[in-house]
Amino acid sequence: MKILTSNEAARLARNYPLNVRWSDEDQAFIGSIPGLVGECCHGTTPENVVTQLRDIAEDIVAHLYAKGESLPSPRLPAGSV
Repeated sequence: MKILTSNEAARLARNYPLNVRWSDEDQAFIGSIPGLVGECCHGTTPENVVTQLRDIAEDIVAHLYAKGESLPSPRLPAGSV
């Protein structure tokens, strides 16, 4: 099993765009990481959601790396240019 340091995981995770949107239904900001995971967290401020997304991205990258799996290619959210 390969282990990444937290700095290495953070560096690799920064390649993935973070998507935050407001949900009227939930009355909260919702976050996703295109290419890694769909909607996965929510919060009362965009900053709170971004902090959660960074942690989630690092965890996913470290997990995939430890399992010896290839990291998916980063991609822009739908509607981005």
